Amino acid sequence: MDKLLEILMEKRGKYISGEELSSILGITRTAVWKRINALRERGFDIKAETKNGYMLQQAPDLLLPDLVGFYLKTDVLGREIVYYDSIGSTNEVAKGLAIGNCDEGTIVVAEEQVSGRGRISRGWYSPKFEGIYCSIILKPSVPISEIPKLTQLIGLGIARALQKRGINPLIKWPNDIVVNGKKVCGILTEMAAEMDAVHYVITGFGLNVNNRRIPGEISSIATSLYLESGEEFYRPELLASILKEIEIIYTAYKGGDYNGFISEVKSMSATIGRKVRVINGRMEYTGTAVDILPSGALLIEHDDGELTEAQAGDVSVRGVMGYA
Repeated sequence: MDKLLEILMEKRGKYISGEELSSILGITRTAVWKRINALRERGFDIKAETKNGYMLQQAPDLLLPDLVGFYLKTDVLGREIVYYDSIGSTNEVAKGLAIGNCDEGTIVVAEEQVSGRGRISRGWYSPKFEGIYCSIILKPSVPISEIPKLTQLIGLGIARALQKRGINPLIKWPNDIVVNGKKVCGILTEMAAEMDAVHYVITGFGLNVNNRRIPGEISSIATSLYLESGEEFYRPELLASILKEIEIIYTAYKGGDYNGFISEVKSMSATIGRKVRVINGRMEYTGTAVDILPSGALLIEHDDGELTEAQAGDVSVRGVMGYA
């Protein structure tokens, strides 16, 4: 992280003299002034007074690596951040980085996605400066059969972070976070594997954060944290807290501990106990979701009592009476 920015962030709301900054950074006061102006150009509100020095009054709500890094409390996730102002899809860029053998935990973030997508190639609404659009590169040494569980665990990590901010999220199997019956976050997990060896996994998520409106065509099924709480969220800090929660769960997952989280996933399920419609290719059927199995599959009971396991990679699940 930029040392000057780190000092200003730590002393936010307080003055620090140009002389002291010059001494700490080992540069001239003129150089300090130039770097202060460079930060201002990036959106940092820095006040300057001749006798007092410089004071950071407000940092921009941007997903800049230095800002996210200031709040980050992880060992692996987010220690390398690739940032874009605008991008087609964070997952696509992450794939290229993974193929290039980047470090595990590298993330790609963007202020805007112009080609954001979800499962089954559905589009994802990704307006600029309002949401968090992030892809995480993971390299778990686990069998391919264990990967479908990962999406739900990533969802659990996001849900935990939201809970700590007063939001009451539920997890819609297999890859959505919902609040009050509307989608606030979508998760897309993709992998490269050969036989039974996983080369890498890309888990991308789009979280509607400070959106003040949702387009009419999706307003009945989508929402944002702001619309549900009436509060704005500082995105760099929120992303850092999400990465922390995901890392805690992911570390345990790599050690083989999925069952330790399954009860928590079930307790936050928006799907269990609901009538659902399962679409698998050309086949479609309805039933009641009764359980999430240790394999990560959704157990569905038909009207005649027959039980069917739905796998996340094969089906689309919709609530019969609405989105969730």
